[in-house]
Amino acid sequence: MRITESLVLLAVLFGAIAPCYAQHTAAKPSVETLNAELRLLRDQAHQRPDDAQLQFKMAEVLRSVGRNAEALHAYVASTKLSPDMYVSYHHVSVLSSDNQQLDDCIHRLNARMKDKPDELMLRVALSELQEKRGNYQLAARPLIDITYANKVPEKYKAKVAGRIHHLLALAKSAQQQETTEAANAEEQLDVVPSPLPAQPSKRSIASAKMKDSREVKGVGKVPLLP
Repeated sequence: MRITESLVLLAVLFGAIAPCYAQHTAAKPSVETLNAELRLLRDQAHQRPDDAQLQFKMAEVLRSVGRNAEALHAYVASTKLSPDMYVSYHHVSVLSSDNQQLDDCIHRLNARMKDKPDELMLRVALSELQEKRGNYQLAARPLIDITYANKVPEKYKAKVAGRIHHLLALAKSAQQQETTEAANAEEQLDVVPSPLPAQPSKRSIASAKMKDSREVKGVGKVPLLP
């Protein structure tokens, strides 16, 4: 397992902050140092625009200095360059509130799962993105499937099971809330009073009188005989 894969698993399953970049495990560098490093990374990325790792490193530095919008852009760029940047997907799920962006990432991971159906890290990343979208049952599904396939390493089984339980609890809570809201809406419709019959206006009354005055009295339309 590569370092990025193990780190995202730590971040998700163990609730740890993933020390994805070396600077996170040492004393925090100064802002000047980080900005200088960022300039160097930008120069390298300009020369190697297809390097997913460079995009990831830029994203990490940008996030360290609080430039989250730019960091998010770089994380997404790294996932487009490399389908296996699972730790980047983790950060996208944390930083992004753009449903279309989240759906695009979900689509890429679903496509990748056809080639790597037993990849736990891929399923963890997909689960996180679906959770951010509020699709709790869909978030649990990838982990349930790999659990039933007996493809979860023994040391992670308890954590995966715990996450499945958490997601299903969220799904149940969301469903109960929807049911309650629907019931409340129906109750509100039941107590709405029926509209009062329209009151005839003075003009309509006057019009009716004029019509009656023009009509010849008789039976139906046949005038009475003299």
